Amino acid sequence: MAAICFLVSRRKINYCSIWFCAGIVFLFLYYIVWTRYFAGGRDTALLEKKFGPIPMPLTVFPVLYFLCAAIWLHNVPAVIFMIIFGIAHNIVSYRSLS
Repeated sequence: MAAICFLVSRRKINYCSIWFCAGIVFLFLYYIVWTRYFAGGRDTALLEKKFGPIPMPLTVFPVLYFLCAAIWLHNVPAVIFMIIFGIAHNIVSYRSLS
């Protein structure tokens, strides 16, 4: 996240970009999963429950959101960091659920 904030590209930002729209969708899905958790009485089983075909949605959606944001902002270092973070975050989350 720091790479997105501090390593800024000077290229023009396009708000009609597919990456911007995809990021908004992933952020919205992330909020839906949290809403499901709180509306479901804060049952911890809901945190690891699949969301449609997506396993571990609380690890997948934020990574995809930040990855889309980094691509949209033309921030190559942030894209690299998010790919590494995404792989590590999903491995650690998968192991903790097993």
